[in-house]
Amino acid sequence: MEYTQEEILEILKKHREWLAGSGGSRADLSDADLNEADLREADLREANLSGAYLCDANLFDTNLSGANLSYAHLDCANLYNAKLIRADLSHADLNKADLRSANLCEADLSSAGLFRANLSCANLFKADLDNACLDYAKLIEANLFNANLSGVDLRHVDLRNVDLSGVKGLLNPIEYIMENFENTEDGIIVYKSFGEQFPPNPNWEIAKGSIIEEVVNPSPNIVCGCGINVATKEWAERNINPVWKCLIRWEWLAGVVVPYQTEGQIRASRVQLIKPI
Repeated sequence: MEYTQEEILEILKKHREWLAGSGGSRADLSDADLNEADLREADLREANLSGAYLCDANLFDTNLSGANLSYAHLDCANLYNAKLIRADLSHADLNKADLRSANLCEADLSSAGLFRANLSCANLFKADLDNACLDYAKLIEANLFNANLSGVDLRHVDLRNVDLSGVKGLLNPIEYIMENFENTEDGIIVYKSFGEQFPPNPNWEIAKGSIIEEVVNPSPNIVCGCGINVATKEWAERNINPVWKCLIRWEWLAGVVVPYQTEGQIRASRVQLIKPI
């Protein structure tokens, strides 16, 4: 249902009465057509906006704490400084939305679309982002303390200057290495094939016992970056080129990066070749 601005104001008036406990009605705007509506600074706490169309709507400084915005269409909406504490935004379309400085503390953003959304300086403390799409979202100085990022593909997410303290769902590199690679007295056993995608560094001597080195890309967001890309035996054996058994000594582990989205690959700054298999 499409609402005029006058009808929206009447609904907001009744909602204010409901919040004040004077017998008004809680705003039910589920599936409403509110595209481009001006709702800035409105008090819509606990309102039902499930499935509502709010594309390009102005929700600047709007209080939507506890509101139901599940499956809502909020692409390109202005939610700058909006209060969304414990709001239900599951499956909501927030692509390209402006969420700068928004308070999303304990909000449910599971399976939400946040493609190219601007979450700079947003408070996502304990927010549930399980399986959300954050591709190319801006998270500059966002607070993700204790947030849930399970199932989030982080290959196209810039996490620089982001507080990730206590974040759940991120791959633990120590656990991954211990569980997926053979541990020896000298270090961990890894496997490598040469020339599958790029020619090997001309400075490398590909021979038994030789030690090869390369500058490693330190970002775990990148699956295949510069460095010596090695893998589990199972992953390496998928390649058609000869596979080498290699060693990363314990003292070299500081130069190892385990990508968040790894399917068996890690990269290192120093590796010793043992023998072809």
